[in-house]
Amino acid sequence: MVHHDIIGYIGCAFLFVSFIPQTYKLIQQNENIQQVSNIFIFFILCASFFMGIYAYEIKAYPVLIANISVFLNNIIILCIYLFKKNKANIEEKDNGILV
Repeated sequence: MVHHDIIGYIGCAFLFVSFIPQTYKLIQQNENIQQVSNIFIFFILCASFFMGIYAYEIKAYPVLIANISVFLNNIIILCIYLFKKNKANIEEKDNGILV
């Protein structure tokens, strides 16, 4: 393993760890899901998907691992966003008066 590969894997680890606090915070908080930009999530998912394909093709495995971790973290964030947004819509509809 060459020194630039080691640097790549270290960068991959930092990139992976950088998304964990935000993902954890979204899981724990009950409100403010509207602060998450769905356009941002979409662009990050697209970027990490295409960069992952590119990294695989040129055999840049640290870049591939980093993009897989970014992709998976953003899938989790997207699921949380959709779940909480859907839950808020259901609760809003349930606040009506039954006759």
